[in-house]
Amino acid sequence: MEKRQANSKEDIKRHMARTETTNKRKMREGRKGEEGMYRQQEKTWGKTIVRKISKDSKRKQVGCVAENIKEGRKEKERKRKHVHEEKR
Repeated sequence: MEKRQANSKEDIKRHMARTETTNKRKMREGRKGEEGMYRQQEKTWGKTIVRKISKDSKRKQVGCVAENIKEGRKEKERKRKHVHEEKR
């Protein structure tokens, strides 16, 4: 009985494939809780806070940059309407 090398390339590949599938499963299960909810993790001072976010708010949310852009758009819209009124 010959000694097998501890981490042969095949072993590593097999292990990676297995962990990948479990990770995918965990992600699916995490989302299964409420339909259309994502889990978002935040690390703060060693504690991990897990918040659940609905998909539409996730689309809107790219930091608070999205919020600022939205405000800017509203402002532009207002100005455009204002100019429109003056032209009439």
